[in-house]
Formats: sequence, structure tokens, C-alpha cells
Amino acid sequence: EVDVAATLAAAHKAEMKKDYKAARRWYREVQSVDLKNADAKAGLEALPKEDVAGSSASEEDPVLSKAIGDFYKGNYASSEGALNYSLGLGAKKPGLTNFYMGASILTRYYLSGANDPRLLQDAKRLFKDAQAVDGFVVPEKMVSPKIIKVFKDATGAPSQ
Repeated sequence: EVDVAATLAAAHKAEMKKDYKAARRWYREVQSVDLKNADAKAGLEALPKEDVAGSSASEEDPVLSKAIGDFYKGNYASSEGALNYSLGLGAKKPGLTNFYMGASILTRYYLSGANDPRLLQDAKRLFKDAQAVDGFVVPEKMVSPKIIKVFKDATGAPSQ
């Protein structure tokens, strides 16, 4: 359980010390339990921009970690909501965020009988956005080969 007030206080303290990495971690910890927390959102928006190339979620980004966890639990609406929110804030890992958003939408496309071409197109667009992030590496071993095939077809990524 996250004590929102104490975590926000820790974030503010880290920010005052110019420990922006710690401040981000604390603000994101608050968002992992309250996505719409205005103080956490404002705090993150006020911090200097950071490197966004990497391709793995970690304890530094609990919103992304929770969203990916929701995806694997089959909670697609919750996952997509958190991923979309993260993208709106300038996601720390936009490649991975876009990839999992696309994977979630594509999964819903298949689960609904592959009858809504808009879902397929949205997933492909998100895969292209993920691939366009410098340094992004697709987590091939973590998702279905069917998802990876659509990703590669959409992005022109080489098959192995």
C-alpha cells in the first residue's frame, strides 16, 4: 500500500535536492495507485526531460510496470488507460509504452473475432510509433508470436 501523502513529500524533497530520478520514481509511485493525482502529474511535468530510449519497465516507472502487469492479467481496459495516460505525460519509455498499447489493442482485436479493422489499424500505428523510438527493442519473448508477426509486418522489422 502506498501512502500518497508521504510519497508526495518524498518526491518534493528529492526535487528540492535536484535528485530528479528519485523525484520521478516517487511521483510515478503515486500514479501507480492514483493515475489522476494532480500533484504527481504537476510534479512530473515540472521536472526536466529525461532520456527516453530504453526498452524495459522497472521500479523507476511503476505506472508502466502496472500497465504491463494488467496486460498480462487480461485487464486490457485498465492497461490501455494507464498506457494512454503515460503517453499523455510524455512516457519515460515511449517505445515500450506504444508497443504494449498496440499489443493490448491487437489482443482485443483477436478476442473479438477480428471483426473491427480499426483495432488492427490502431495496433499497427502504435507498433510503428514504438519502432520509431531510437533504441527501442521489441520484447519478442514476452508476447505471442502472433503479435510479433503483426508488429514485424507493420514496421518492416526483420524476422529472425
